[in-house]
Amino acid sequence: MINYSLTFTGKADKNEADIYKYITEESGEIYAEKFRTSSVQFCHLLAKQPFIGRPTKDDASLESSFSTSK
Repeated sequence: MINYSLTFTGKADKNEADIYKYITEESGEIYAEKFRTSSVQFCHLLAKQPFIGRPTKDDASLESSFSTSK
């Protein structure tokens, strides 16, 4: 199994902080914390399983990962 690392860029940190601030102002800190927690958990899931979900027919990045025989 390949281990992928999770790195947040400065821009991602700023965006997350802006969203957190907005949710806090509009709905309260409890909801902002729920957003933060679920977002980080999802990012860690993607780091562990980057290919979860279904690829689309136009996803060229996966062409080399799968082969089809006729």
